[in-house]
Amino acid sequence: VNSFVGAFHDAVILYAIALNESLAANVSISNGSEITRRMWNRTFTGITGTVSIDDNGDRNADYSLLDMDPKTSIFKVVANYFGNIKKYQPVDNVSIHWAGGRNEAPPDTPECGFDGSKCPPEEPFPLYVIVIIVLGAVIIAVLIIAFFVYRHIRLEAELAEMNWRVRWEDILFGSPGKNKKLERQGSRLSLNRKGSYNSSCSGDTIAAHLNDGNRQLYTKTGYYKGAIVAIKPVDRGCATIHKPLLLEIKR
Repeated sequence: VNSFVGAFHDAVILYAIALNESLAANVSISNGSEITRRMWNRTFTGITGTVSIDDNGDRNADYSLLDMDPKTSIFKVVANYFGNIKKYQPVDNVSIHWAGGRNEAPPDTPECGFDGSKCPPEEPFPLYVIVIIVLGAVIIAVLIIAFFVYRHIRLEAELAEMNWRVRWEDILFGSPGKNKKLERQGSRLSLNRKGSYNSSCSGDTIAAHLNDGNRQLYTKTGYYKGAIVAIKPVDRGCATIHKPLLLEIKR
């Protein structure tokens, strides 16, 4: 039987039952509210099955839950709901194919709620992690600054020591020892002149013979820590020693 035809048939049966009871109680057939009220809270068997009307005049309908088999694309009844007894009854040996490969029904509400109020925002890092990162960065910065400060102080100390300076009293004049020969072979003087030269030592002077002529250069010599050194007098009252000069000498 078509569901619409069956529902119409049961509706006529319900009206007839209420009308018969109203006539038996001497109620006018034009009193629609009284006839309607006799339809409420009533259960009878109709062509569509058990018909149950609640105290608000609404039918307690029965429903069937259908599930489509993803392999055959055929709908099957997996559960029934009986409105007159308000009972949900699943069909044996049949299960629902939930989306996403689930084995059970999804929750009624999201885990964090519809507005996210059930899941407070998490901190990106725990407080102790932030503290460790900040302290580590500060320590590294302090070490770097300390390293450069130490290098600067060490450089200043080396410049202040002026180890390159030769004290006048440390220079010996004359022969460094009796019957002691000086090794003069291969010695050279640095001359900012064009050409090469040979050198020889005699007494307190050094003679450099230039190859580009008959010129000879004589300069006073002495001994510093056992090595022969040339001494060049400079006609200046004093020498101004400044930091750029010290850095140039150190290099």
